[in-house]
Amino acid sequence: MNPFSNYQTSNSMGKQSIKVFWPITGVDMSEGRVVGWRLRDTLCVVGIVQDWLWDKILAEMVEEEYLVGLESIGRAGLDATKNTDANGKQYTFWVNKERIPLSCSNPIILVLYKPPDSSRLQYLIPSSPDLHLTVQDRHDPRYQLTIEDDQLSAVVDLINKTRHVQQLFRSLQMESVAEGKKKRKKQASFSSAPYFLFALDACAQTIIFLFSICIPCSSSLRALSTSADQLCARLEQSVRGPVRYLTTWNDGRINDRAARYNVIVTRYAETELTLRTRFWNTVWLVINDLILGYAAHNLIHQHSEWLSITTSTFFSAYVIDMPIQALKWLNDWPVGLKLNTPLSQFFCSTFTLLIQRWGDCVTPLLHSLLPQLIYLLSILSLTGFTTFLAVSHDMLNLLTLHLLFGYKVMRVVCGWQIDSLGGLWNLFRGKRWNVLRQRTDSYEYDIDQLFLGTLLFTVSAFLFPTVLSYTALFGLTSGLIFIICRVLEATRQAMNRFPLFEFVLWIKEPSRVPGSLNFTMQTISVGNEEKEIEDKSVMRVLVLKGTPKTLSDILFYQ
Repeated sequence: MNPFSNYQTSNSMGKQSIKVFWPITGVDMSEGRVVGWRLRDTLCVVGIVQDWLWDKILAEMVEEEYLVGLESIGRAGLDATKNTDANGKQYTFWVNKERIPLSCSNPIILVLYKPPDSSRLQYLIPSSPDLHLTVQDRHDPRYQLTIEDDQLSAVVDLINKTRHVQQLFRSLQMESVAEGKKKRKKQASFSSAPYFLFALDACAQTIIFLFSICIPCSSSLRALSTSADQLCARLEQSVRGPVRYLTTWNDGRINDRAARYNVIVTRYAETELTLRTRFWNTVWLVINDLILGYAAHNLIHQHSEWLSITTSTFFSAYVIDMPIQALKWLNDWPVGLKLNTPLSQFFCSTFTLLIQRWGDCVTPLLHSLLPQLIYLLSILSLTGFTTFLAVSHDMLNLLTLHLLFGYKVMRVVCGWQIDSLGGLWNLFRGKRWNVLRQRTDSYEYDIDQLFLGTLLFTVSAFLFPTVLSYTALFGLTSGLIFIICRVLEATRQAMNRFPLFEFVLWIKEPSRVPGSLNFTMQTISVGNEEKEIEDKSVMRVLVLKGTPKTLSDILFYQ
């Protein structure tokens, strides 16, 4: 299928229009040979060069990959009165003082674009929400342009290389080819630097694999421990770092070295921009993490004695004594809540004994080891504030393990009680669960079964409020602990994943955060030259522009 198929226009000779992408900047001459790429019925112009420079470019195509595929498209000039010998493949363009074509020997659709500067991370990305971009002149319905995704991607890839090719043209024109070769050779030798990271990558992959192995009757260590998950996250960043690092100095391209790191490049500009952004975002996040971690280290070191006393007091008062007081309060029928006395006393005495034994075991260890633990926490904070949050998260889970155990037990008991009440309620109504049909059917029970079921249902119904009350108490306690842990986890994940670099770029220079493409119609005034070119093909002019990402795309679509 031919792209731009919706645009059908012909001149008097019946020739079909060709799409010509013409750079607004970087064209240094008004007369000479027009050089660019030819892509089926589309031309992507790079610039205008003299004939001797074109011969030099042909000689450099063997060594410089960016010049591969360039060809002579035609000629350009200022005088529209000169005769041309343009054929089907060679065009003659008449340009104005701004070096923008006013007319052409053949009918064309002119699309103006500004070459993005890859050294400043400026690219055009053909990944817009609507991949079929349409431009239509509302005053003339005949002029409509629809660009398909595959054709647009190929053209945009060429546009992203245009500025670098224009710089190569200037380098050749100034006869500095030798310096450019030396620079490229220096970069090629420098590109071997990440090889020493292979051993580190192998160790990191091994540690990540070991932490991800599921423990029998449980989950993996990475899922159980926040500290292990944070360590794996940093190791994963160290594994991906060399690949993303290669793109920071590679002059706007992914080379073969990146391919050895198993990088599959589908769209070279989009892939490179993503890798560069992620690399520098990781660098920024790690640096901020280290700065905040150093600040936390100083605070912990300066107030270690106060933290030791406060932590010990908090554990004794709020983790041991307060749950025991809450159990005794619930056992004394608060606010007129009448519970089953024997069952309530059983729950109260059992969980009180559990909490006291936990306190007797942990409190002496905490008093003796707490200064060393706080010192260790201050040392670990030097590796980042996220490490401090992860270790604090794990320590909180360990110190409140008895409360989590009580909640698990009461949840199982409450669930069993609800299931029993449901089954006895069906028996009380003369119903039974049909396993084959997965529904409740009527069933005739014996008088003994009905009597026993009614008796058990009555007993369970009177015991259920007591079970529910103690389940709610432990559920409330576990809910408070869960909220604190979620706040710590959300803060840690935000410091690991927040798109800080891209967000700052979006504020500072939105053009470095490309989001989509759009075409706008533009009219070029020919002025006094209108009479000279009235016999030539006058074009419709479109301007290709990139629009930056929205803030929601940056924050929520990573």
